[in-house]
Amino acid sequence: MTYALKEQQIDVLLICCSIYKRLILKMIRTFTILLKRKLLRIPDGSVLASSPYFQTKTVSRSGCQIDLLIETKFNTLYLGEIRFKKEPIGMSVIEEVKQKMQRMQVPKGFSIRPFLVHVNGVHDSVIESEFFSSIIDFSQLLI
Repeated sequence: MTYALKEQQIDVLLICCSIYKRLILKMIRTFTILLKRKLLRIPDGSVLASSPYFQTKTVSRSGCQIDLLIETKFNTLYLGEIRFKKEPIGMSVIEEVKQKMQRMQVPKGFSIRPFLVHVNGVHDSVIESEFFSSIIDFSQLLI
């Protein structure tokens, strides 16, 4: 069975996609501002870039996807792992983030500070590991 979209339907879809993309980008900017100011304590004016990060796989490097990467003028990369799950986050998140950190091509002289944003809690073992520089309950961003 083949479905053909009419020109008007395509126009509506393109407009909806454009609006959705702008909304997502605005949410990312707002989310980043809240994280910087409230919870990560990144000084104002020090952020050079902030966005999701995708590194494509090539012959010489592995691919990886970072939910939120914040670069500062102090050669620090804040690597954000964002988890929305029904159950508390377990220790497997640490291994997954370590793998992303190993795959990611980091410029010489840069440090990485991983942080975790979650919805329904984390196991005590994740907190006790002290792997993440910050563990943030998403509800803290709404206050």
